[in-house]
Amino acid sequence: MPILQTLNTFKTVEGNGTKCRKSPHPTSLSASKATAPPTGTVLNSANLRFYSALTHVKPDSSENPVQILWHTICISIFSPQQGYLIADKSTNSSERDLVVSEVQSTAAADPRDSEDLVKQHIFLVKCKAPNEDTPGQWALTEYLKNISSLSDRIYAAIAISSKVKIYRWDKRMAGQETQVEEMHPFIIDIWHEADRVEESMLEIRWKAWDWAGQD
Repeated sequence: MPILQTLNTFKTVEGNGTKCRKSPHPTSLSASKATAPPTGTVLNSANLRFYSALTHVKPDSSENPVQILWHTICISIFSPQQGYLIADKSTNSSERDLVVSEVQSTAAADPRDSEDLVKQHIFLVKCKAPNEDTPGQWALTEYLKNISSLSDRIYAAIAISSKVKIYRWDKRMAGQETQVEEMHPFIIDIWHEADRVEESMLEIRWKAWDWAGQD
């Protein structure tokens, strides 16, 4: 699917209900590995760092392999050489998150000191263990409300096992339906739709800086 087809696909969240797209492939990790390797342009089995991280997420895994998987995905899409910072952070003893920040220079030529650089948080991934894959665990609003260090506007995702649901958050729209919007109205399984995850990450890379900085 071309990247442009993913634009303007946000849908306002209604309650905590979630949907997962049906796949023609088996849903267990062992069956998926045998019959349906991921087929993204970057997120595929030829990307050994990504594929190794994906196969290490097991049904009985903790949050750590999920965080490693998403760190690998973010590095594959948000290159440090292009001004992106990827930080692992822990909100408490049992939860693991990632924050992607983008750095841009305000200098006309090469930056000379820190005052020539501007950084914005553009993407947050909340990582959970596979055994937390229940409908109530896919809600994100209350969690984002309690993180004061984030940008007022940020893209965010919940990652549980090999699945992910991606949102856009606007703190300044508190109390309104559009405070949290879904990028897709369903949960994506990386085993079956790595290309869709990849397209979503590319869209975030393209749009997040301008959107996060809007007044």
